[in-house]
Amino acid sequence: MTQGIRIQPHTSHDYATLPKRVKQVSVEEKKCLDELGAYLVQNGMHDRFSISLLHRHFEFFDGEICLATSDAEKQSITVSPVKRQELEGQTITAINCRFVEGDDSTPLKLIGMEYAPVSDLGDVAPISESDAACLQAVYAILVRHDAVDTFGIVLRHIDPRNTRDREWLEDSFDSIRTSVRKLINPGELPKENVGTSAWAWLTESRITLSNCKGTEHFHCVSTQHCASCEQRPVEEPATPETPAPAPEEQPKS
Repeated sequence: MTQGIRIQPHTSHDYATLPKRVKQVSVEEKKCLDELGAYLVQNGMHDRFSISLLHRHFEFFDGEICLATSDAEKQSITVSPVKRQELEGQTITAINCRFVEGDDSTPLKLIGMEYAPVSDLGDVAPISESDAACLQAVYAILVRHDAVDTFGIVLRHIDPRNTRDREWLEDSFDSIRTSVRKLINPGELPKENVGTSAWAWLTESRITLSNCKGTEHFHCVSTQHCASCEQRPVEEPATPETPAPAPEEQPKS
């Protein structure tokens, strides 16, 4: 991509190696998050980047790329695999990356795990060489905490000013390999089968301390993604893409 940063698209193997069950963050991993948040806040990068818990919701195949598309009002994001050949002529950019060890010629190497159309970013600039120092520092913290395979870096491509005091809730549907993220008020979070999969940091006016806030949650409708979910059968809800079949008509007497 540039001299100091290289982002390569994911393969099916990159997703296959990720856990499908999202675990609860340990005490040591929380220390890593605290250090990451402190760095982002102190360097004024907390509105640009958040931290994700690396996991997968469904399988990917070679020749596919994970694409996140926003609706016109930016109130929801749909994430699903798209065949790369269908993206020819479109300009997309990585918004969610995991770190891998680079080499002398490319000191910082990342794998793009999610992509979005550049047109969806609005005024948010794509990841570029200007982010190299920040990403190097984040990578160093992950290495120090042995968490390179646990956390990834996310470009907050929906302007954070439009999402303050709101949180993302993600529903994932295996049968159609699609996840839908919606902006909701914190009080609307479900009471069961919910976990946190991304964190952002806020700062109080004129106060340098950071407030760690889980800003993206997953609603574990199938009880298979969340390690703390109660293991009980839950019917997968119908979505606009896969409407529930109409009830059969009863024969007339």
